[in-house]
Amino acid sequence: MVKEYPMSTSSLERPKAILLIGSLVLVVWLARISIALALPALGFPVPTSSVGMQATHAARIIKAEMAHLRHDAAKGDADAMYRLGLAYYLGDGVAQDFKKAGLWFRKAAAKGSAVAMDGIATLYDHGQGVKRDNRKAMTWYRKAAATGNASAMDSLGMRCTIGHGVPKNFQKAMYWYRRAAALGNTDAMINIGFLYANGQGVPKDDVRAKVWWHRAVAKGKVLAGMEIGMRYEMGNGVPQNYREAVTWYRKAADKGSPLAMCAIGSLYTVGGYGVQQNYGKAMAWYRKAAASGSGAAMLSIGDAYEHGLSVPRDYKRARIWYQKAAASSDLGVRALANQSLAVLTAKGHGANSASKIPPPPRTHSLATRGRAPTTQSIQIIAYYRRQAAKGNVDAMNMLALSYDLGAGVKRDLKKAIFWYKKAAVAGNANAMVFIGTFYRYGHGVPQDIKKAKYWYGRAAARGNSLGKKYLEELQGTLKSVIHH
Repeated sequence: MVKEYPMSTSSLERPKAILLIGSLVLVVWLARISIALALPALGFPVPTSSVGMQATHAARIIKAEMAHLRHDAAKGDADAMYRLGLAYYLGDGVAQDFKKAGLWFRKAAAKGSAVAMDGIATLYDHGQGVKRDNRKAMTWYRKAAATGNASAMDSLGMRCTIGHGVPKNFQKAMYWYRRAAALGNTDAMINIGFLYANGQGVPKDDVRAKVWWHRAVAKGKVLAGMEIGMRYEMGNGVPQNYREAVTWYRKAADKGSPLAMCAIGSLYTVGGYGVQQNYGKAMAWYRKAAASGSGAAMLSIGDAYEHGLSVPRDYKRARIWYQKAAASSDLGVRALANQSLAVLTAKGHGANSASKIPPPPRTHSLATRGRAPTTQSIQIIAYYRRQAAKGNVDAMNMLALSYDLGAGVKRDLKKAIFWYKKAAVAGNANAMVFIGTFYRYGHGVPQDIKKAKYWYGRAAARGNSLGKKYLEELQGTLKSVIHH
């Protein structure tokens, strides 16, 4: 029996960005286990389309335009009121302020703005600037839907799917998704596909599922293929099928998604998962992604040069690519890139070649994934164990990651969880987030949302922004986290 899946969501339920790339670096894992424990902009998601914002509304509102916007809003222009509320919601051109966002959303809603009604619903849904209130959220979603807002219809369908604020009812979910899809909402199209794929509220029909997914891709939803490909790769909501995953990743890559390009590069790096191992093709995909600004792809290219994968070993070029990755906006990529730069320096291939600092053990290397443990990797794991035995929390966390990824050791999720918990008990907030994500998705443990909330809560209490973000999601709609 295929276990229930997190459905597609509109942007307001998603983090600002996700580092789901398939470069087989640690960052990729971070992204995928949360779908994504990832990493651009690590704060609470700054959403968009659940408040009905289309791409044209997503343009950043520069300060020079704010006076004009305020002028139009003061004159009673409903669209200007909504856009001003959105500016406060996103923190574009003004300091982020959910209360002021709600104030302007309400002014616009009073003039009949459906997107503003959807915005009010979202504020109640997440408890942003107001006390969280499912009943009021439902009221406003229904008002927005009644005035033709497709995003609100999709949100109502989602609530019926997961039983959030209303009894779980797949037939009603399908009703709302179809209404939203008829208005061109691509998230709803994807959700209809998953209902057919799982036989929820309708007879199971893989052909119809794919028809709906193809419609979403044809409508220009760049990450529709990425999202579907992820489901097939992970067996999340559909039977695991790597060939299908590659097919859908290619569709997203053809639409210009650097995440999909990296995912394909990842599969070529390992081989045996829908494609044959081919470092040359992997590198080609990473270069495409890097050209689109993917920091993780830059990290992977640097790794390839460092280890001579499909290209001659070239430490100078490796350093150049690591430096590019270190300038990325993705915090996780920056951390790994800086670690890689430290390794090169310690090995005598950096600006400070005389450094005697021992190189920090590293598990993200493309060279170590999918291969038998080497003498070096065995030494790395031994290093982790020695340091962990001395109470080094970071070593505990890295040992857990090693077992989690199967990097240098045989993959063993039980041992991974054991060491994550050791690190968490010692106060490591990142480990707490990992454990929470394991329970959230049933990865190596029975799925348990209460335990997921517990661990996310502990991480959030220590100021961990990912823990806070994921806790907010579970307390809100339990929707999946897929970056638009």
